[in-house]
Amino acid sequence: ISRDAIKAYYYGHSFDGKSNKERFKSNCYDDAFYYHHRSLAHKVLDKYLRLQPQIFNETQYFVRENFAGKAVLGVHMRGTDKIASAGGGMVIPAAQYAVYIQEFLKWAAESPDIGITNAAVFVATESQSLLDELMATLNEQLEKKYEAFGETKATSSIIITREVLRSPKYFTRRGQQLEQNIFLDSSTGRGYQKGKDVLIDALLLSQCHFLIHGASSVSEAAFWFNLALHNRSVHLQYEDHEDMAHQTARGNGRNQGKGDSSFSSHPWSRLTSLHQA
Repeated sequence: ISRDAIKAYYYGHSFDGKSNKERFKSNCYDDAFYYHHRSLAHKVLDKYLRLQPQIFNETQYFVRENFAGKAVLGVHMRGTDKIASAGGGMVIPAAQYAVYIQEFLKWAAESPDIGITNAAVFVATESQSLLDELMATLNEQLEKKYEAFGETKATSSIIITREVLRSPKYFTRRGQQLEQNIFLDSSTGRGYQKGKDVLIDALLLSQCHFLIHGASSVSEAAFWFNLALHNRSVHLQYEDHEDMAHQTARGNGRNQGKGDSSFSSHPWSRLTSLHQA
């Protein structure tokens, strides 16, 4: 893979002469690597990509109905056939996302400028089992917790998802049963709808104020559409994701001054005390 190619994670030849294989082995987030590739992709999309009116209108309608006037945390969970040998790492457990979601909602609930009713979490995923696991975890932990804030049905009103095509099939790899990726399931849905689903998910993630995610081209596409998210995100695929959370909360240690950093100084200070799930 060319050193000049846009990359969503560590593979191929690197733009700076460093070994992407060693980056992958280190399992640590390289800010310079990601900012470089996200910047390149952002310039390409800004110059050449124009959305069809149907896609643009559907996306904007969803934003108006669900995001308007709220502080929004975007969550992308890549599951199904995701494997480390492909370069993107293993599937991240839903519980790890839940830790960050709870801290975000706690910050919003205690913020005099926001409040729990003005916070939302948008979850995008192709994995039904990951989504079910996340919702079960949040239902159990949030319903009681947020009654004190006057919200008796926290997960149903705060956690937002879209009805997209997800495969009901499973397959076996090396003795492990895995969900089938919807794009590899020719018996479920049409190709156009699958592509439309993932494009709108990426566009919606790009319009969130913060983003937590693993290694995936879908979550990277959110940065390609909105480069400002680079300073307001946490990449959970790497062992040092807590350090990233600290920097996002404090608004330092990353590419300050590059892109819009208006939310990088938001007081999401609860992230600084997170422990690994």
